[in-house]
Amino acid sequence: MNNGTTWTEEQLASFIRAGGRVAPDRRIAVPVANVEPSAKHEPVAKKETPRLDSQGGYRVRFTGYRKRLADSDGQCGKYALDGLVHAGIFRDDRPEIVREVSFSQVPIGKDEQEKTVIEIRRA
Repeated sequence: MNNGTTWTEEQLASFIRAGGRVAPDRRIAVPVANVEPSAKHEPVAKKETPRLDSQGGYRVRFTGYRKRLADSDGQCGKYALDGLVHAGIFRDDRPEIVREVSFSQVPIGKDEQEKTVIEIRRA
């Protein structure tokens, strides 16, 4: 037998002969593959992407282009801002570095692609 994720007809027959139970639809329980990478707490691009220096600070603006607009309090850029830190763009998201964060939405047509534009400017 192999690792249990892909079986040939011959391997399945051998499993059944050895006393393995198979449901009527011929499905069997096999180990689940771990396809998600382990979480890491280091910047994704710590060497390839230059960090923005913290002198003067930055303004970050999130603009969502949406088919259906969210409530005013339904927009949350915290995860995107944390992603900028995780990617190594910012060293941290402290107020000395990220001085202002703003959100806006733009309605788009049903055939247009939804997206979020992130603008980073010096404060």
